[in-house]
Amino acid sequence: MAAETATAEASPMVDDGDNVSLPEEISIAASVPSMPDTSKATAIEQALADGFFDCLREEPERFHTFDDVPEAAVRYAVEYSIPLYDAVLRVARREEMAIAAEQARHEKLSHETMGSVADTPEYPDASGDDFTAALEASI
Repeated sequence: MAAETATAEASPMVDDGDNVSLPEEISIAASVPSMPDTSKATAIEQALADGFFDCLREEPERFHTFDDVPEAAVRYAVEYSIPLYDAVLRVARREEMAIAAEQARHEKLSHETMGSVADTPEYPDASGDDFTAALEASI
C-alpha cells in the first residue's frame, strides 16, 4: 500500500465473512498530525490501515471510512504502539468509565443536598416550638 492511502479492491463495501472491502480510498496520513516521511511513518501508517480493516471486520455498521475512527483512538494507537481496534476499545471503555464516575458523583451529591425544609420529621413545624413562643412573647 502507498504511504498516503490504503485502497480497497472493490468499489462498494462487501462483507463476505472474513473479507471486507472498502468503498473508496482511505486517507490515513491526514488523520495522523505532522507525520514525518520516513520508513517509521510508513510502518505506522500501514499498522493503522491494517487496524482499520480490523475495525471494519469487527464493527462494519460503525466504521465506514477512516474518519469514523475517533482521533483519540488513532493517537492512542500511535503513542502506545498497539493495534488500532484495541485503541478504539480502550478509548471507548475510558469514556464509559468517566461517564459512570460522573453519574455516581451526581448521585452522591444529590443525596448530600439539604433538600426541602418542609414540615417533616427531620424539620418539624417551628410555629409550635417553645423557643418561638418565648421569642414572640419577648418582642
